[in-house]
Order: sequence, then C-alpha cells, then structure tokens
Amino acid sequence: MKNNRIKIVIISVFAVAASLMTQPSLAFYSTSSIATNVVTAGDINVKIFEKTSGNKDFPQDGVYIMPGSIVSKIVTVKNTGSHPCWLRVKISDQNGRSDILQDVFSIDLNYIDWIDGGDGYYYYSQILRPGRSTEKLFSQVKVAGNSAAVKPESVFELNVIAFAVQSEHNDAVSPLSVAGWPAEESRETA
Repeated sequence: MKNNRIKIVIISVFAVAASLMTQPSLAFYSTSSIATNVVTAGDINVKIFEKTSGNKDFPQDGVYIMPGSIVSKIVTVKNTGSHPCWLRVKISDQNGRSDILQDVFSIDLNYIDWIDGGDGYYYYSQILRPGRSTEKLFSQVKVAGNSAAVKPESVFELNVIAFAVQSEHNDAVSPLSVAGWPAEESRETA
C-alpha cells in the first residue's frame, strides 16, 4: 500500500509538472489581433442644368426682356452622386421669395413629372438614379406684362435651388413622405 501511495504521489508530481510545462507553451501559441473596419458613406450630389431651346447654356449674366416676352429656359437636375435620391426644388427670387412666380413670372411648370407640394417646393415624382437627369422642370419663362412689380429698369432673379435626400433605406413611397430633407443652407443653386 505504501508503494501505491508513492506511485500516486509520483504520478501527481508528474501531472503537476506536465501542466506547468504546458502553460508556457499555451501562452507561446496564443495570439491576438485587431480588425479595423472602414465604413464609407455614399454621396448624394445633384447639379442643376439650365439650357436654352438651342441646347446652349443659359447666359450667366441673364437676359434682357420686356414685359410680355417669353424666354427659353429649360431646367433639369442631374444626379451626379453614387446613390439614388429623392429630389425637390424651390424657385425663388434673389430674396428667397417664392411668390415672384405670381407677381412677375409665368412659368410652364411640368406637372406630369413634378409635384407641387404646396409648401414652396416642387418634388420630382420618381427616384433619381445615379447619372440620370430629371424631366424638365420648366422650359420657358414669360414676364408678366401687366404686373405692377415690373417697372422700367427692374432687375429680377429667378433662382432654382435643388435639395436631395437618399432614397435607400428611406421608407417613403412618394416624394411628399420622404424623411430627412436637408436644410436650405446645404443646396445647389443655379
């Protein structure tokens, strides 16, 4: 029995010694690493194009017109970003007033492809895919001949301001129910 106890003690010593010898080897073979994941957000960019009926750029300095005159001004917006987007535009004067349309100008707005939101914005009725352009917003502008606002030497600006928001992961079914429209400070003006 004494021999059995000695054997048990020897086996226990060997077991403890073996476990102590494997500890450094386990540490030697362990490793750690860091994974860095870069997430890049896509971009939403739009550009306004203003052309004349001859497919020339609308003059940067504007045009000289008389009351009752009709000017060719074809306005479209192109998605120059890498993701599809919803689009809305605002038409205003140099002071940001949208009522200039009733007071001074008559515009042939395209109500087939654009929706009057009743909030000062016109919404493109479809999602605008990357690289694609909208149907024209309007193609001509007429200066009101009988407006009291039109006086000799008057200067008026007709600004078109575009706003876009991603359509991906936006549960909107129409442009009027889109969430996340950008503030007016972040805009493309033509």
